[in-house]
Amino acid sequence: MIRKQAITQIEDLEWHSVEEIPGLRYKFLIDSDVTSSRGLSLGALEVAPGAILPPHHHSPQEIYLFHSGEGEVILGDEIHQVRAGTAVFIPEHCWHGLINKGDQPLAFYWIFPTDSWSEIEYIYDKSSAK
Repeated sequence: MIRKQAITQIEDLEWHSVEEIPGLRYKFLIDSDVTSSRGLSLGALEVAPGAILPPHHHSPQEIYLFHSGEGEVILGDEIHQVRAGTAVFIPEHCWHGLINKGDQPLAFYWIFPTDSWSEIEYIYDKSSAK
């Protein structure tokens, strides 16, 4: 069932896991697959201590806003330290990934200029990065 309201409490939502990538779990907060929103989607991702979100790219640009934990973000050919309060802009087709270097979950919100997360094709083959 699609929720029409635009107010979402993160604690009321169900966690989903990524079978292919251990140590990750996510929630959809604003997403046309679960809300009546259009044009923007927002989700939450937690990366367990020691876990990695493998480097990848996709056509839409993206924003990460970290709210807990600490780690490293791979952005293009550079590695940057991230922690609560860090915001990261990821241009379209930019190679990026995450490593949780801390002892707590590295947690952040992602924002896409898309109706839903399901529209995004994640490409993990670096040879195809632009």
